[in-house]
Amino acid sequence: VEVDEEEKEKEKEKEKEDEDEDEDEEVLWYTSIFRELHSVDFSTLSDVKGCPEMTKQFKCRARVVGHFPLNIADFCIKKCKKCKRKLAPECPMCGSYSNFEYIWSFRIYLSDDTCESFPLPVGGSEAETFLGMPPGDLKENNQTLCLLHQYLTSLMKEDNEIGICSYYVKDESGTKRKMHQLWKTRLV
Repeated sequence: VEVDEEEKEKEKEKEKEDEDEDEDEEVLWYTSIFRELHSVDFSTLSDVKGCPEMTKQFKCRARVVGHFPLNIADFCIKKCKKCKRKLAPECPMCGSYSNFEYIWSFRIYLSDDTCESFPLPVGGSEAETFLGMPPGDLKENNQTLCLLHQYLTSLMKEDNEIGICSYYVKDESGTKRKMHQLWKTRLV
């Protein structure tokens, strides 16, 4: 009878160890580009940087090597619904304290064989599509912070397919300035 109890105790310990291993098992996330970019040829990050066209879509294979802000709890910011300005802590334009929404606003830094650090802004609806979650107060949501940390850790381990689009904005003098952003990419 004592032997049976010892065996049962050993089995329970083994089951507990197996459960602990399952909890520690790392989930790897990778990116998937939308069908619209499947027909686009792969480009290097240097190709993207050097492209003379102001508006173009690219498909790259690159690794995430960093992000900004450094604290992922700051990946979402408050934005005034009334005048669309960033809040800190009140709207600088209309003085509103309570009429705001959270938006994604961060950068990832990409690297490939041709470029060590390519900053890529991620925001708005493209960020929601990429991450698969709406923006919010990340400082109050540990579950979302843990998930974001998992995403970034996975993306830093290997190359991923990343969609990038270039576009232009005009500055105060009317000069066109080329910009890039994450485009048609989601985590799966």
